Amino acid sequence: AAVSKAFASVSKRKGIIIGIIPAERLYEGVNRNNFRVKSGYPNIWVDIPIFTHLPLSGIQGKENLSRNHINILTSDVIISLPGGEGTLSEIVYIRPSLSPSPQRWFDES
Repeated sequence: AAVSKAFASVSKRKGIIIGIIPAERLYEGVNRNNFRVKSGYPNIWVDIPIFTHLPLSGIQGKENLSRNHINILTSDVIISLPGGEGTLSEIVYIRPSLSPSPQRWFDES
């Protein structure tokens, strides 16, 4: 929420805030009619919420039912800042999924 809030506070910002929203729990079959989003989501600064059926996050972020793979695989640019278990599990998806960082170009002599 802190990143969304900071971006939303920029005057004349160029861009929108898209939130990948987790489900409260896994919903299958007939239970889909009772779908609920995880408490606290989306935060008030999200312009476009994308609701998913994926309930896991944090330390469970490497599991298939986490939304972290969506966060990484739909990104054009990824900047990782200090965070918790969820941030670490997102970073795990970066290396095998994306092209090398431009940093590689600066490392070459």
